Amino acid sequence: MIDFDELDRVDVNVALPHTLTNSCEKHKFLEACAFAHEEDDTANVFGHDSLEELAAEPRRVLEAAAAKIVPSCLLAILIPFREDSQHVRGTQLQSLVIHLKNVFFPSLPPGVRARVLVLEQVDAAKFNRGRLLNVGALWCHAYFGTEQDVNLCFHDVDSLPDPSLAAYYCHYCPGQCVHLGWINRKYDYPNFFGGVCAIPMPSFLRAGGFPNDFWGWGREDDVLHGRLRVLARCAVLLPACDDGMTLLDKDDSAPRSESDNRICLHHILGQDNIFGLTDFKVVGHTDLEDWLTVVHLDLQGGQGTHEPDLHSLHALAAVGLSPVQETSP
Repeated sequence: MIDFDELDRVDVNVALPHTLTNSCEKHKFLEACAFAHEEDDTANVFGHDSLEELAAEPRRVLEAAAAKIVPSCLLAILIPFREDSQHVRGTQLQSLVIHLKNVFFPSLPPGVRARVLVLEQVDAAKFNRGRLLNVGALWCHAYFGTEQDVNLCFHDVDSLPDPSLAAYYCHYCPGQCVHLGWINRKYDYPNFFGGVCAIPMPSFLRAGGFPNDFWGWGREDDVLHGRLRVLARCAVLLPACDDGMTLLDKDDSAPRSESDNRICLHHILGQDNIFGLTDFKVVGHTDLEDWLTVVHLDLQGGQGTHEPDLHSLHALAAVGLSPVQETSP
């Protein structure tokens, strides 16, 4: 459980933007960026003809029995959320959280603990999945990651994992990540990296995280995939199974071409990264159980004046998950 007394002593809106300042993770990221820029000017990038070819390198398959389980590791599941006009997302959040609690978590390997962080965007701007998840990673680094290994699992609200996938979720090996979203995937282009992915925190930070300024739907996960390959030199593994992930709205997925976000080479080389993320505000954070926290975020830095509707709390209260303690910064 998060120590709310500690959070009260140090304002989260002061602590989070600076949790990576002068960190070793930031220095490693900057070194990786400089190295990638140098290699991009050469004819050969680690045996590849271009950065694009390196990013598109075929993925390897991970057998469940070969998953590396670290008993002291924390599995941090980060769920980006904003309610829609039809309240579909709230219903999906209910289903996912109850499913994780009652069905999935009992199947975790011995010694592995899990925490769920629901990251609700409460401002009026377009939805920004990448920025939400970057803030979630900052939160995990600040309050979970100082004395333990943390496996960051970025998890769409419409995906329900079968217990048979537990070993893949818990595979912890810096330099490798697992794309769970490939199972029963929404899209079928070669480098699809959306839905659900589990990434050791050191690899995620060395890649620079998601881009912060991809507003609206799509392509922030494509940037992360490229950065993991090019900057973090991280292998992307696919689970050795064809099913086990139930998608609640697969038929409603928009074509990738409909995204207004455009990827440039400078995105893959690290521009617009988690280390430059400062313009956001934690409006409040609510502990529901010792494994579940909801963080309410204004991604425009508190520029709006409206009182936010905390839809996630209403949705979770409807399935018996009422606040234990609610804190405003």
